[in-house]
Amino acid sequence: MEGLDNFSPTQEWEGVSALFEEESVKEPPKKRSRLRAGAEAFRPKSPTTTKQVTPALEAGKRSREELKAASQKMQIRKVTAKLRAEAASFRPSQKPKEPEGLPPVSVPTPKRAPRQEPTSMELGEYVREDAELLKRVGWPDFVKHLRSRSDFASLDEVHHPARRLLNFYKHRGAPVKLATEPWTSDRVHAALNRGPHKSCAEYIEFLREEFVDMRGKMQWTVLPISAVQHLPGLRISPPGVVPQRDRRPRWIVDYSFSGVNADTLAIAAVDSMQFGHALDRILREILLSDPNMGPVQMLKVDISD
Repeated sequence: MEGLDNFSPTQEWEGVSALFEEESVKEPPKKRSRLRAGAEAFRPKSPTTTKQVTPALEAGKRSREELKAASQKMQIRKVTAKLRAEAASFRPSQKPKEPEGLPPVSVPTPKRAPRQEPTSMELGEYVREDAELLKRVGWPDFVKHLRSRSDFASLDEVHHPARRLLNFYKHRGAPVKLATEPWTSDRVHAALNRGPHKSCAEYIEFLREEFVDMRGKMQWTVLPISAVQHLPGLRISPPGVVPQRDRRPRWIVDYSFSGVNADTLAIAAVDSMQFGHALDRILREILLSDPNMGPVQMLKVDISD
């Protein structure tokens, strides 16, 4: 390869080609240019491959609400598993331990008012006797005669915020004030002609026994319309019977249909009737009870029975 520096490029190429043919040079010469050098240096990027996203990366893309809900579910599962384990190993004690430091519980014996034993009479006999008594003594004395005893026991030893109100109800009864004018005779007879609810026709024997029992206990009276149609303020409401599963039927009076409920003024105490949130109110009273009075005792009474 000596002496090639004095040749022109063309002569150099021809000489090197001849030498290459004689295997004196290991690789053929190449004409290089800037474009060819740039093309050789270029390395195209490989096509993007699909990356496998791990569950941890997917969890990072979730919203905060989803992560919070999943965390709450996990906590609930832990608490549930703990409660189940405790319930499986729970063994109640044979004898409950009395709380220490509490005074003995004393349950007062309620005073019972003398109760008149109902006599066995037919409903027709009650109607005839009461109609004759009403005609003889008048409505005020008739009511006083039938109201032989009060539904309230003695309130002398009762210490309650409603004691004064209960004492008023015991001696005077529950007041009923209406906001509308008394019914006319035509409206009273129109209500009578309409009659009771159709459910009464299916329970005639039940109604007969029910009124005989209530009249014997001096709770109700049954009178013919001819004996009471002259009374001032008379209003007629249709009765009905509500069937109950596995229990005796229940007799009701539809005061809403006759408009008596809407015309009655709400003058009763606000806390006398409470509907809804019974469990919340009971738990609140238990929580705020005085521990010095002993443990809390509860009693549920079904008045209809």
